[in-house]
Amino acid sequence: MELEGRPEWDHVHPIVGHLLRDHGLGPDGLRGFPTLAQLDMVGSARVGMWMAREGRPYVDPEDLPLYDADLAAARRHLDAVLASLAPGAPPEVVRHKKATLAEVRAIAARKRPAGVEGLAAAAASCLAVASYSILQVLQAMAVRLGKAVEPDAVPALAVRLEDAILRAECQAAADTYVAPPVVVTHVIWRGPRGSKAAGHFLFRTTTGFGAVTKLKNRWSGVSGGRDEVLATLPEAWFPDALAAFFTERASPPAP
Repeated sequence: MELEGRPEWDHVHPIVGHLLRDHGLGPDGLRGFPTLAQLDMVGSARVGMWMAREGRPYVDPEDLPLYDADLAAARRHLDAVLASLAPGAPPEVVRHKKATLAEVRAIAARKRPAGVEGLAAAAASCLAVASYSILQVLQAMAVRLGKAVEPDAVPALAVRLEDAILRAECQAAADTYVAPPVVVTHVIWRGPRGSKAAGHFLFRTTTGFGAVTKLKNRWSGVSGGRDEVLATLPEAWFPDALAAFFTERASPPAP
């Protein structure tokens, strides 16, 4: 079953689509993307590690130490990459990033069981492989994770995967435009992207709310209280964003 030429799949991200179509399921229950979410290397790694964490309960207990070690190495490299992207990062930060990259490349090169035990290594490989193949790695991870859970759980897993992809894209925008840094916990609304890598976002953070949007032809971000953040939204997007805010989308999904 291919996604091309099927209108019902037009707003489904390929990673989620692979999970669903591998089980003969349709895209019911998804939020859908007006335009597909764009994941850079860091965003892809975040999604990969989310899938690896989801797969942990299905790992053979004997394999858990190696599994956790692989996932911890991926986490260390992602943190090192983020630190190296900060303005004025010192040389030792860049050297640390190179050292952690060597570690995850070694993990990605190892052979792993074909089952869910390979998810942690695949998450590490998202930060080590060439960019053109990251999507294929994530699609394979989604299928592998889908085979580990009960069939009845796959639709709910797809909804949560879609949310993880959306949060990863939003977090990348927040990392670029919101200072001081915030952690995105739930995307309430996502508007059209336009021609830029960032999109319009209204989201929850661990301490309140945040938004990334375009004001006077310049992209910017803000975080703070509800009213402060809502006041920054452009008039053209305000009705849609406000409507989303006061629906169930404004509440984080159940874990």
